[in-house]
Amino acid sequence: MKRTLLSLLLIILVSSCEFIDSVLNGDVVARVGTNVLYKKDIAGLVPKGASPEDSAAIVLQYINSWATKKILLSNAETRLPRHDMDIEQELNDYRTSLLVYRYEKLFLEKNLDTLISDNECKAYYEAHKGSYVSHCSIVKARYIKINTSSPHYNVIKTFYKSMKMEDLDRVAELSKNSADQYSDFNMEWIPLSHIAKEIGEELSYCESALDQKSYIELEKGSFLYLVRIYDRVKAGEVTPYDFNVDMIKESILSKRKQELIANLERNLLEDALNNNKLVIYSDNND
Repeated sequence: MKRTLLSLLLIILVSSCEFIDSVLNGDVVARVGTNVLYKKDIAGLVPKGASPEDSAAIVLQYINSWATKKILLSNAETRLPRHDMDIEQELNDYRTSLLVYRYEKLFLEKNLDTLISDNECKAYYEAHKGSYVSHCSIVKARYIKINTSSPHYNVIKTFYKSMKMEDLDRVAELSKNSADQYSDFNMEWIPLSHIAKEIGEELSYCESALDQKSYIELEKGSFLYLVRIYDRVKAGEVTPYDFNVDMIKESILSKRKQELIANLERNLLEDALNNNKLVIYSDNND
């Protein structure tokens, strides 16, 4: 068995070496019709230190890839209808679009003012409030999951609804040490569905509970789930300013970009007309 494996390895090794030698010793590596792959085309393809087997695999994979593309191209050129072969205009259009895009990108990088004041953001928000309607309920909340046998269970349950900062700080500290889960979500807006998932209930349950009060207390087995809601926006209502700041800034920047490009195009057009680079002919021209 060992001799068989050894013989097989020797055959692979010798074959790999012979394959590499046969490829590298000649100028022509492969040919597909009139297309020729030369030795110089694969120079440096194999990394230093690669084994003969790996080297052979790398070179063969490259040859196969090259040959496949050439064969596909040959088939396309012989079998496509004539109207599908005429791609000159498409190539020109693509080149034009790509060059214009790169020029506009460079122009914006040099000329776009990216500083946006808070007053500008607020003014934009007030003018476009109708665009910031929530598609789902969002909340600012504090969430705690605690075992009913926790030594701080009663204290946390008593004070988690408090509005006093010292009480909330105490609840946070005790929860971090003894609760199974605790988060105030950095007091950022989150979907109410996230809370529903945490407590293992349907969104409709949370909506109904919060229509009655600003908190949820739910005991399941040996755990108590506590949710304190500090602010809430229902689906269909306008979301608050702080929820939309990032989107507002993106909108303002997008508007600035559009205005800059429009001004650029207008100035270039006027300059071309004034310097006779652009001449528009009409039937009334002599």
